[in-house]
Amino acid sequence: MNRAGNASSYRIAIVNRFAPPDGAPTATAAAELAHDLAAALPHAVITLYASNASYNTAASCAPNLPTRRTRSIYAGKWPPARLAASLLEGWTLARRAAREADLVISLSDPPLLSLWTDRACRAHGRRWIEWTLDRYPDFFAAAGLIGHHHPLLRFLAGWDARVRHDAVIALGAGQLSHLAGKRGPLPTSIVLPVGLIPPPALTPNRGPPPDPTLPLTLIYAGNLGEAHNPSALTAILNRADPARFRFRLAVRGRHAAGLHRQLANHPAVSWQEHLSTDDLSAAAAHLVSLSVRATHLSVPSKAVTAVCLGRPFLFIGAAEADTWRDLGCAGWLIPEHPDGTLPPAAIDAALMGLADPAQHDARTTAARALAMKLHETRSAAIATIAAIIRSFQRQDNADSAAV
Repeated sequence: MNRAGNASSYRIAIVNRFAPPDGAPTATAAAELAHDLAAALPHAVITLYASNASYNTAASCAPNLPTRRTRSIYAGKWPPARLAASLLEGWTLARRAAREADLVISLSDPPLLSLWTDRACRAHGRRWIEWTLDRYPDFFAAAGLIGHHHPLLRFLAGWDARVRHDAVIALGAGQLSHLAGKRGPLPTSIVLPVGLIPPPALTPNRGPPPDPTLPLTLIYAGNLGEAHNPSALTAILNRADPARFRFRLAVRGRHAAGLHRQLANHPAVSWQEHLSTDDLSAAAAHLVSLSVRATHLSVPSKAVTAVCLGRPFLFIGAAEADTWRDLGCAGWLIPEHPDGTLPPAAIDAALMGLADPAQHDARTTAARALAMKLHETRSAAIATIAAIIRSFQRQDNADSAAV
């Protein structure tokens, strides 16, 4: 195996389609991982590998991170061209990272990046850690882009089942179980949550308990794409009493325009381009959704952000989802039926619970406790990943010395 690590430095490539200063959630995740690993591995050389594509959202702060970019070949919206371009970008990124690094950590954007990274790392004899933010190729079927029994999907699933990484990172235990069901026994695995913001001690809780004389504000901030069911949000808003509940929506993604058209004249809805941390902190609760068909294929970071701010949330999805299993004590569940509909009684119960000061106070207290646990979980996960990388470096150095 051609592994070129040496005693003084270890070249680590973190690969994702987007990188700061672009504000894509995956760009933020990649940058945070790079910062955390740089602190834990001061002698490592850590570089982000990304395209020059834009997510078209508010830019994040531009961190001082070495970044190598490839050219994005298509910026239009025609789905077939977008998919073809993103697949080519993934292969280009994976091949370049595997040529230039000793260890590649790949995220899951562009789609099928794991397949290209597996092939490129095998060809160049590199270590590979996969970070599964979204599960492809399963997501193609969940999003309705291809049939579950389509020959192409079967081919991709067979290829995916044969990939061999040195370690895998997931967003939750359920996602890891799903991955093991597709690929068989996994190597070293780590759960690394995303969406964290500074601990509650550094982020004052600005959200007051419900006042029965005032409307309660619920927010939905972020992507509304293939992993989400827009009709579920519409169902909640249409059952909520406009005199009792207000909704602030800052929505982007595939279903954003359609939702805006449906709710353009809703008396309780206000639309914004962006919601600040102060806006998020002041809400009575956050709305978080994950379509049942996308359970374990993705884990929304919105719930993590909400509890880090000490805010409860309404979760629209499956009870077995990692979001609900890990954070459910800080929220109310509105289960989604397989056909995408929501039980009206569950919507009413969640809204009544939110409006009950005792229930709201209990969920808020639980959110604050979960916030501390999430930060401890992430710190422990980063320490584990750093230890794994150090063991890789020792093994690679020993292999090089033996040659």
